[in-house]
Amino acid sequence: AGASNLTTLGVSGNANITGGLGVTGATTLRSTLGVTGAATLSSTLNVTGAGFFASTLGVQGALDVTGGLGVTGATTLRSTLNVTAATTLSSTLNVTGAGFFASTLGVQGSTDITGGLGVTGAVTLRSTLGVTGSATLSSTLNVTGAGFFASTLGVQGTTDITGGLGVTGATTLRSTLGVTGAATLSSTLNVTGAGFFASTLGVQGATDITGGLGVTGATTLRSTLGVTGAATLSSTLNVTGATYLAS
Repeated sequence: AGASNLTTLGVSGNANITGGLGVTGATTLRSTLGVTGAATLSSTLNVTGAGFFASTLGVQGALDVTGGLGVTGATTLRSTLNVTAATTLSSTLNVTGAGFFASTLGVQGSTDITGGLGVTGAVTLRSTLGVTGSATLSSTLNVTGAGFFASTLGVQGTTDITGGLGVTGATTLRSTLGVTGAATLSSTLNVTGAGFFASTLGVQGATDITGGLGVTGATTLRSTLGVTGAATLSSTLNVTGATYLAS
């Protein structure tokens, strides 16, 4: 038998075609199209309604979906997923590998990162940064506003403060305190150990020393020296002016 050319083919029952079926015009199927073998489409497949796939949908080329794509099961993408518009995820986004963002990552809710977070650029946090574990900074920590520490601040290296340092509680320094500029103390300076001054010690008010005062160099007193107890001089007393003894 040869080829048959029909203008209209109406089949009210089953049609079993063992050979090929070539259709040059539009084809309207008023019921289900069941294909038991492979189906090869040489051009575009346009689906105006919903499309359901009982098994795997494999796409070797590009897949362009202009409407919504609903997937009830797991989806595996073996190459890059490019999204040119906004993406809304109604549940968790789990990323087992590295995640790279070419632009800003905006998070309105909480972000819980169980692994490491590597950031090569600047990070702006518009709210509180809460760290429950240890925080290791490999470079400088710059704080433009106030910094509050609810517990101990331990510094193993040098701390350089270009502004003021306000401390409301007790401060313990386990090594030398070096001050290159002027130091103003609004209250008492208590020194339990020895105090050494590499230059002049100027006191505008009264100085009360409950222990001994050892001076290895010359001492100049610009006012009266009053001694209420006994005075023991281990060497000569030189008086260049008049001397008055009240008793």
